Amino acid sequence: MKKTLTFVFAAFILVSCDKKMDETVPSSNVVSTSKNVEDLNKLIIPMQQQEPLKLTDAELTYFDDLKSAQVIGLGEATHGSKEFFQMKHRLFKYFVEHFNHKIFAFEMDFSEALIFDDYLQTGKGDIVQLMKDKMYFWTWNTSEVKDLLVWMKDYNIGKPEKDRLHIYGVDCQTFKYNVPELIKRVSAIDPKMGQDITNLLTDLASDKFEGKKANILVVNSLIKNNKTNLIAQSSPIAYDFIEHIADIIVQTETVVADNNAATSYTNRDLFMGENAVWLKKHSDFPMSVWAHNAHVKNADSDNANDRAMGYYINNKLQGGYMTVGFSFAKGSVTAVDTEKNGLGYYNFLDNTVVGYSNELLSQAKTTNFFYKPSVVYRNTNLREYFTKTPFYQIGAVFYSSAAAQAKVSFSPLSEANFNYMIHINKTQNSENYWLK
Repeated sequence: MKKTLTFVFAAFILVSCDKKMDETVPSSNVVSTSKNVEDLNKLIIPMQQQEPLKLTDAELTYFDDLKSAQVIGLGEATHGSKEFFQMKHRLFKYFVEHFNHKIFAFEMDFSEALIFDDYLQTGKGDIVQLMKDKMYFWTWNTSEVKDLLVWMKDYNIGKPEKDRLHIYGVDCQTFKYNVPELIKRVSAIDPKMGQDITNLLTDLASDKFEGKKANILVVNSLIKNNKTNLIAQSSPIAYDFIEHIADIIVQTETVVADNNAATSYTNRDLFMGENAVWLKKHSDFPMSVWAHNAHVKNADSDNANDRAMGYYINNKLQGGYMTVGFSFAKGSVTAVDTEKNGLGYYNFLDNTVVGYSNELLSQAKTTNFFYKPSVVYRNTNLREYFTKTPFYQIGAVFYSSAAAQAKVSFSPLSEANFNYMIHINKTQNSENYWLK
């Protein structure tokens, strides 16, 4: 471990991507065998370049089945791995240049993302300082995300609006930026209404969550009841943004006020799916979504609590959604330690993935590779192995001891979860600005 920072803000925010991993999974006697390894080796595509950003377009043609998707979900098996972030950067670049993607939707709040979209459009400001000052969560506050944003900004130079790239947010975890943004936009059209909203939502601008539900609903109704007037004094798209931000504030109150972690997580995924679809409806181009594996996965379930953002996107788009998931077996990660509750760089224990399907993946003939679950699962033995063996991943929380990890059970990978998987056998921790 290189450096540790004591970390005290809302634990819910940090563990949320772990909640859907915490499911009871029947114990399995299925084990990795040499035959499984032999069969797997026949079905994977080795990465010719071990550094994701150096992958050639020729290699990435393997992902061309994704071209038909309206939305592509790009996952990650941790919230703090350099190679996952760089791989998503490289894939998005390929999607921009070959699939005509224009939007990268992030697991961050809508108005927070607007701050960074302004940087993409104008190039103004020091992006590192902007990230340090304005990014709400440590997870994306990294040099890898900075490199992506700089590439997107440079891509936009000299291009007309229709060809420009944008970053938007689909999450709903904080009032910090959405409330001031709503007030600013309404006040520019109707100063009196802007002042009324300011009076109703004063505390929320500083992220004081409690006791404002009634005021939030009043604001939402006030905006929608004055839709005609607001459009007449601005434009339909200006109004749409105002209404969307007002709706996200309602979503946020629903999520943060819920003391039941399971339903709070479920509602958050539902809202993230709705927000992603809202973005897609406002763009004539396909788009990418950046979030954790647990959010982007596509799987139907009779139990609504098992559904993730990816399910809701796919359901609304009637099949226009495809996904890329990630896995690893060892290395280091940026995360919050379960023992010390501290943000830092941590090394995985040598036996971390023993008993998980990651163990089989780690025994492949090549360290880093691509594969399609739909192809691998056609093999009867591999299907049995992957569908009965838990799959290891973490969100923002690092299990710093075997005892801590033993308290959590993990679901197997379903064939429906991901159209493609990318395995990076040994990951490095992301380079986090909070730790510099």
